[in-house]
Amino acid sequence: MSTIFDGIIIFSLFIAFVVGLKRGFMKSIWGLVTLVVLTVGIYFVAPPMTKLICNNSTVDTQLATTVENLYGKIKGMDTEISAESLEASFTNLESNGVPAFVTKAIKPIISKYIPSEGTYTAKAIMAEKTSYALLMTGVSMVLAIIFGIILKMLKKMFLGVAKSSAVKPVDKLLGMVYCLVITSAVFLALGGTAYTLNNQKFMSKLNESYESSTAFKYIYGENPLQDVFDKYVNVGNILDKYTTPEEEPAIEEENTPEETVPEETVPEENVPEGETNE
Repeated sequence: MSTIFDGIIIFSLFIAFVVGLKRGFMKSIWGLVTLVVLTVGIYFVAPPMTKLICNNSTVDTQLATTVENLYGKIKGMDTEISAESLEASFTNLESNGVPAFVTKAIKPIISKYIPSEGTYTAKAIMAEKTSYALLMTGVSMVLAIIFGIILKMLKKMFLGVAKSSAVKPVDKLLGMVYCLVITSAVFLALGGTAYTLNNQKFMSKLNESYESSTAFKYIYGENPLQDVFDKYVNVGNILDKYTTPEEEPAIEEENTPEETVPEETVPEENVPEGETNE
């Protein structure tokens, strides 16, 4: 088994070597660059952009009115809620006909965003937060398109530089290194996570054979990052938590003192002096 895993690892690294050498560094890394730029850009730009739209237009109000009408079709969503009597308000929701699964879904949102003073309807609070989330989603999609166009232009420019005769050898070399590093990181992550299951019965054959491997043992068993996986990505502990039955506490037996049966005593007969019992 260890020979098979060694073959998979070596073959994968060879493929990464060839792909990295062919694509080059700039072309190989651009997918990761795009993901990071889109994630970071949307995370920091979308919220202030959404607030700016809300402060300078009535789009959010119109959208909230439409959403509130939709929530109003759910029976009991016009129940009044206040922060002062929150738990009682949720009880009223259910008693007024709101399905239990709906109450369970909206409870965390209402509990977090309900104003500290005043009385509001459940549909009004949910409509406000839902419309804001929808508006932010729309803004995020528009930003993703804008960032995508900018990144496409930058990609064309950087790839043109990478193809120049002065930069091309370095780009190819860095591309090879990058693909090898990414592939190795994937194997380390998979092996480190798998080793957290080494106490399971279905891993017994792997535990017996990995030490005789050439490359696989440095991924499974002798992983240099194994302490990190054991601490933060310990799938074995999670599996044990849900599969191992809880042991019932042992009942201590009370030590009861043994009853002692008193010995029967035979009364001595009064024998006159000088006489003996025959």
